[in-house]
Amino acid sequence: MILRNWRLQHKLVAGGFGLALLLVTSVGTAAYFSIEKLTDNQQWVEHTYRVLDTVYATADGMKDVERGRRSYLLTRDASYLTLYESGSQQAITGLRSLRQLTTDNPIQQQQLTKLEPLIAQKLAILQQSIADLNQREINQSLQSQLTAQGSQLQRQIQSLLLEISKTERTLLEQRLHTTRSSVQATKAIVLVGSLFSLGLLIGVYNLLRREIALRTQVEATLQQINNELEDRVSQRTAELTQANLRLTAEITEREQAQAQLRQAKADLEHRVQERTQELLQTNQQLQTSETKFRYLAETIEEVFWISDPQAQQLVYVSPAYSTIWGRSIAALYENFQEWMQAIHPDDRDRVEQAYFHGVNQGLYDQEYRVLRPDGSVCWVHDRGFPIASENDQIQWVTGIAEDITSRKQAEAALRESEDRFRSAFDNAPIGIALVSLDGRWLKVNPALCDILGYSEAELLTKTFQDITHPEDLDADINYMNQLLAGEIRSYTLKKRYIDRWEHIIWILLDASLIRDAQGQPKYFISQIQDITERQAIEQTKNEFISVVSHELRTPLTSIRGSLGLLATGVYDHKPEKARRMIEIALTDSERLCRLVNDILDLERLESGRITLVKESADLETLLQRSVEAMQASADAAQVTLTVLPMTTMQVWVAPDAIIQTLTNLISNAIKFSPPHSTITLRTEPYPDWVTVAVHDQGRGIPLDKIESIFGRFQQVEAADAGQKGGTGLGLAICKTIIQQHGGRIWVDSEVGSGSTFYFTLPRRELPTLKPTA
Repeated sequence: MILRNWRLQHKLVAGGFGLALLLVTSVGTAAYFSIEKLTDNQQWVEHTYRVLDTVYATADGMKDVERGRRSYLLTRDASYLTLYESGSQQAITGLRSLRQLTTDNPIQQQQLTKLEPLIAQKLAILQQSIADLNQREINQSLQSQLTAQGSQLQRQIQSLLLEISKTERTLLEQRLHTTRSSVQATKAIVLVGSLFSLGLLIGVYNLLRREIALRTQVEATLQQINNELEDRVSQRTAELTQANLRLTAEITEREQAQAQLRQAKADLEHRVQERTQELLQTNQQLQTSETKFRYLAETIEEVFWISDPQAQQLVYVSPAYSTIWGRSIAALYENFQEWMQAIHPDDRDRVEQAYFHGVNQGLYDQEYRVLRPDGSVCWVHDRGFPIASENDQIQWVTGIAEDITSRKQAEAALRESEDRFRSAFDNAPIGIALVSLDGRWLKVNPALCDILGYSEAELLTKTFQDITHPEDLDADINYMNQLLAGEIRSYTLKKRYIDRWEHIIWILLDASLIRDAQGQPKYFISQIQDITERQAIEQTKNEFISVVSHELRTPLTSIRGSLGLLATGVYDHKPEKARRMIEIALTDSERLCRLVNDILDLERLESGRITLVKESADLETLLQRSVEAMQASADAAQVTLTVLPMTTMQVWVAPDAIIQTLTNLISNAIKFSPPHSTITLRTEPYPDWVTVAVHDQGRGIPLDKIESIFGRFQQVEAADAGQKGGTGLGLAICKTIIQQHGGRIWVDSEVGSGSTFYFTLPRRELPTLKPTA
């Protein structure tokens, strides 16, 4: 029975080793292919980032081309042509790179086929525009036509670049998802395979222990049988001797008994011989099993080890230790602390505590870094399993350690990729949001919160319908329905939001729909740019163009009419009327020149192209020079100019600019003052500033005009431009000059009681002068 059990144990050991070897081989093969797939996925992710960077570079190039041409159109500065040429080269180079990078993507190739002729047309139109600008006479009609064509092409180019960018971002998300799946699969394969392998090895080890214990039991049984037999022989011999002494007559019977005894002895010796042969065979099989175990332990890629925690000695370690640790196994056998000393200092205390204290609870499972002799660092996943003796004391610890450097690198790369996406989302200069199919905000970035004035938590409780202007909601929902129906892939919409303080904000919305692997809609992704300021600038520009065209048309019509009458010869014999026509033409020409000069002065001041050179100047002298300049106009209008006495004080100003400001204010006061009235100039000093006031006794300014009169082309009454003269730019120029001195300008007025214009000037040079409205 014992022999049969021993043979069964032997077969179980051999089968366990074979199964463990097969499982380790399968796990290694699966892990290899998983890592290969993970590497391929990572390369595709990097390829997608390169394509996106090239798309952005191409878009920036087209912006530089348009910016260079527009700046050259406005300033005729040849330096802007360099920006135009560099932008053109950048756009063309970007197109070539995109063509090479997307050869594997037929859809992107088709988009590029559409994009290339558009960019070529755009560049040709801009080149034609610049060529026309270089002519002496500029064809304004041609310029307008080229600008309209260029704008249309620019929108088509931006749309195609956006499509290419969105396609690549979709590929990027798919490839990142594939990469994460590959990492998880690799981890699962390696972990499950390692656990099964370790479990089999522990099972085989237990079977070996049982086999050795069974062999020991067999030997003890044989020894006991032999001892019992010897006792029985001794006893039988004594009985025969006594019987021989007592019964000599029974010699024959004794001889027969002796013959039986010899036969029994012979049988016993034969049985001993057979048992000894069986024990030799068992020992040989045990050695063969040990050889197989050693072969398995020494051929696996992981490190298999056995240690004695009580004696702090290493019992066995497989050759893979030299490969992973890069250190000598002999040195480790001599000094068990060699293992601990190779661990990275930042991980050493944690691992040491886990090994010497955790094994008692069977909890040793650590990941740590190993410092190799060549200076390189590798990550190791080390697990240990305590084996207790019959008295429940920890006798050995068996374990397995594997090199997980590649896995750690892949995890770090994945974290870095996720961090880049999260950083791009959180730090984007424009608002970005993920929106559910019913309009709820799922995720918003800080830029969007800044635009709307809500915190992230507040915004996530709302829907986009809650903050969209009612007049724009239907158009937005219509586009969303087209996205859901698959009729369009994305849309761009200029619309209005209502922020937390119920202010209207103009935004430019770019929205697209994200679908799952089965093509079902998941959520919308929206990019939101605050264009409120741009919208206001466009409105101001349109108003400015409208007013300028009207102001220019009026004197030009008068000049044309006067000169037309003279050209027809109607007044050839009426010199007085002819002279009157010439005076009208001259007066309107002067008005036209003043208008153009005022527009140029205001534009140069606001754009910063005029640098005001400030110096210390006597304020009283500036006031007197201004009064002297306007004295003739005042006398003609029968108005008295008075400067109230003042103490001598120095101000830090650009003298000519302040005189221009004072003469504009005095000129306005003269125009609207009745005859025999007085215009008074006075000052009021402060420690750092001085306030200058110009007071008249005119008709005054209505309360609703107090703020607007400092704007461009603003008049208190529409008829003032024709009756009183002026361009409506004087006060706007005054405001700009005073702001560039760091001061402020305002007016106090009451209808029928006159007006007082105030402005402040610094008394000395200040470190930083901030304009004050």
